[in-house]
Amino acid sequence: EYQPKGPMTDVILAVTVAKDVVVVTLFTIALAISTLLVDPSAELDLKAFGLLAWEVFGSFGVGLLVGWLLAWFAERLPDELPVAVVGIAFLSGPLPHHYHLSGLLVCMVAGFYVENFSVHGRRLIDAVERHSLILYVVFFAAAGAGLDLDALEKTWMLALALVTLRVVFTFAATWLGAWAAGDPPTVRKYAWTGFLGQAGVTLGFASIVAMRLPAIGEMLQTAIIAAVAVNQIFGP
Repeated sequence: EYQPKGPMTDVILAVTVAKDVVVVTLFTIALAISTLLVDPSAELDLKAFGLLAWEVFGSFGVGLLVGWLLAWFAERLPDELPVAVVGIAFLSGPLPHHYHLSGLLVCMVAGFYVENFSVHGRRLIDAVERHSLILYVVFFAAAGAGLDLDALEKTWMLALALVTLRVVFTFAATWLGAWAAGDPPTVRKYAWTGFLGQAGVTLGFASIVAMRLPAIGEMLQTAIIAAVAVNQIFGP
């Protein structure tokens, strides 16, 4: 937001975007497996693995199609691009879930396509940023409403463990990654601090977990939101 330049900023920004792609993909796989494990009647057979493959690779394919449509929209009707983005955002919830796809992965791949395979990446970012405030207000208010204090009393140790382990592994992984990449000592020493703040994507994960894993989802959602709140306050 402050337009800084330098090796630290370049590393943190690039890694943040790359890790979101990896995390969303891994989350899709983990959630599909967890759904099968939580359901006593489900079995890990070839059909289950086929469904898992469809959820990951099908989401990639649909995301590329959505990205192409967004690029086409930006080319033909640039002034109406925000409307298209909001429409796709709303459809990315119920429709992919109905067809066993990951809405998060679909949207992320779509944005990746527009940025890297069209000339409208900057236009898409401007459209999102210009109209995102009201969506953030609704999203974070809904996420906060999901923080059940009674449930938090039972899960605060889990939330604290999540925060602690995340800090430890973020520092260790960042230091090792920077060392392996031959980055300057300053990056190895301080880059991990840029990853402590946590918000949007993880809150989306929490909502999906609560919906897809009804047996334990509410407890996990409360613990995750509590951990995000701590990371978002103390991370910066």
